[in-house]
Amino acid sequence: MTIIENIKRLLASPENDNVELIVELIAGAEVQSPTLLSYLMPIAFKHPDKLVRERALSILTDLASPDLQAHIQTHLKKRVVMSLHHETPFLYAHPELYYFKAVWAEKRMMWHQHQASNNHFPEYESLFFGNAAWENVHHGLEDFDFVHTIWIQKIANFDAPMFMDLIKGFPVHTFTFDQVVLPTLPQAVWDLETLRNLKFVAPKEAKTLVIPKHFSRNIDFLQIQGGYHLIGSEHLLLCAKQFRHLLIAENPAVWKNDF
Repeated sequence: MTIIENIKRLLASPENDNVELIVELIAGAEVQSPTLLSYLMPIAFKHPDKLVRERALSILTDLASPDLQAHIQTHLKKRVVMSLHHETPFLYAHPELYYFKAVWAEKRMMWHQHQASNNHFPEYESLFFGNAAWENVHHGLEDFDFVHTIWIQKIANFDAPMFMDLIKGFPVHTFTFDQVVLPTLPQAVWDLETLRNLKFVAPKEAKTLVIPKHFSRNIDFLQIQGGYHLIGSEHLLLCAKQFRHLLIAENPAVWKNDF
């Protein structure tokens, strides 16, 4: 078993919080890699124990290139409270890191912390995609086969068919397309057997949205906001009885976030 496989196994363990052991294993690794640095980043910035953070940060700084060291210092100087949706895209967006491997390690680390305190951790099962995430989408996404909620926001060159191939098999029940240009949404999205909730917020441009003739009978919550020009809207009327909630509105300000 390689050191990367061993560390991944320790992070994925449902029983024990092995973060301190992981830090020392990375410190003693004979060969460093973007994967190991990516696993170390969330520990150095987000672990709740100050001593663990300081130890991880010290090792990370020693192992990092001058460019990555500068990136680390920039984020240390911000002195902000990191959150999954807002700071993470910038913290892990660096050529020497694998964005999604860092996000995965963060989620596993935080999962252990919430388990220890018996707190619910809904963010664990959600995944956010902005431009920073999209640029790194080919490394590490396969580890997120536990994700139920996907939020895609303002990605300029979003390739929906490719994305659906990447998340094939994920148990996604909620999809949000927030200001994403969608020339045509693949039928594969509408046909997802696990999908229950589907939300669209129109971008400023390219507001056409095509509603297919057929889509999963399991979709019972649909929101379309921001003044889309709907093609095939009659298909929604034909299937209206299946919806627990159907909202079509021009003003995105009335978008409800109640599921």
